Amino acid sequence: MSENEKLDRDSVPVRSEVVQEIMNKVPHLLIRWGNTLILILTMGILTISYLIRYPNIVHAQVELTNINPTSEVYTFTEGKLAAIMVKSGEEVHKETLLANIITSEGTQELRAQTSGTIYTVSFLTEGNRVDAGELLFKIIPLDSHTYQGVMRLPYEALSRVSQGQEVRIRLSDKATEQKVITGSVAKISQVADKQGLVAIQILLENGLITTTGQEFVYIPGMQGRAEVVVENPRLIEHFFYQLRNMFK
Repeated sequence: MSENEKLDRDSVPVRSEVVQEIMNKVPHLLIRWGNTLILILTMGILTISYLIRYPNIVHAQVELTNINPTSEVYTFTEGKLAAIMVKSGEEVHKETLLANIITSEGTQELRAQTSGTIYTVSFLTEGNRVDAGELLFKIIPLDSHTYQGVMRLPYEALSRVSQGQEVRIRLSDKATEQKVITGSVAKISQVADKQGLVAIQILLENGLITTTGQEFVYIPGMQGRAEVVVENPRLIEHFFYQLRNMFK
């Protein structure tokens, strides 16, 4: 390159007047702090997503039962229910006459085998016919204050459930519709029933006291909806888990 060409090149302004004006102008406040605001918002979102947990839950129907043995009263033969001597919810003693059933062979007396609080299993009406082996009454021991929940899950769902997991039970009864009791998975059966369902025992450490501190009376056959917290990861873990699946 000749000396004249070098001088001509050096004499050309590196930046035009428009560029110089832009470079010398102080940016707007929003532009100057924009990156800082974005960084603060991003850090805030990450912090919140770390603090908040989003549990994975398995849902199942659950029935509340008493851990202590409950006495059940069945009919021995078919016949007509002639008389009912007790009312559901009242206290009975051993050998108390519960009902009379008329057969072809005479009158059959149903008596309590234990003392406790008696409940009718179905809507019993005098004069109705009953079948042999039909369950009519349940008697709960008076000194029984320990309860459990029993739920059943498909065998393939057991891989997500283990002992000690938290369980929330929402009662389905209209009178206790909004009440929730808590417990934990105690035992898992190793054998499935004919429907392919496996029984799981839920221990209710706080009994029938709800999360709001209320207590209600136990009724045999009371059912609800169980929510088993199988995992309790942070919200940010869900994000990275989904992100990993996208790349896979």
